[in-house]
Amino acid sequence: MCGRRNEIAYVADMVEACERVMIFASGRSDEDLLDREQPYRGAILHQLTILGEAAKHVDADRRSQWPDIPWADIAGMRDKLVHYYQGIDERIVIWVSRTSVPAILWQLREMLAEMDAE
Repeated sequence: MCGRRNEIAYVADMVEACERVMIFASGRSDEDLLDREQPYRGAILHQLTILGEAAKHVDADRRSQWPDIPWADIAGMRDKLVHYYQGIDERIVIWVSRTSVPAILWQLREMLAEMDAE
């Protein structure tokens, strides 16, 4: 088991997970991303799981300072991916990968820079 990590490490994990989702999705069709024979689908699902788990470790006060980041949705998606994997709505995964993740990445980078400066 890992030792206790600080909040900065979790936000850095979120940034990295977003960047990886975007790399895995870049230049690939939706059909490629949904193809169970290709590694992209599993890689994206894993990074979305990391994103959601890390979000759960960001303090509530800090989350309230960044209300445009959908914290509950991010954590909730992680729970669905882990506990209800057989019922994943792949259209939502595609939408999140192509729309939501890029939209929050700049905010997470800004948050991380602020935290590093504290």
